[in-house]
Amino acid sequence: MSTHYIHQVIRDARKAAGLTQAELAKKARLDPANIANYETRIIPPIEKLEQIAKALKKRVAMELMDV
Repeated sequence: MSTHYIHQVIRDARKAAGLTQAELAKKARLDPANIANYETRIIPPIEKLEQIAKALKKRVAMELMDV
């Protein structure tokens, strides 16, 4: 999974939920700047990703694949 992919997943899920970055941040109990960063350039720690997923009524799943 590329870093671009996780950024896009977060952004797309937020938009599909009809939330702004500020609204998602409030639901996930995160700073709005964190959401902006996670959607553009920083890979969130798993704990933060789980908070975001919960706020979006999603779950986090990871798969390791052969190259």
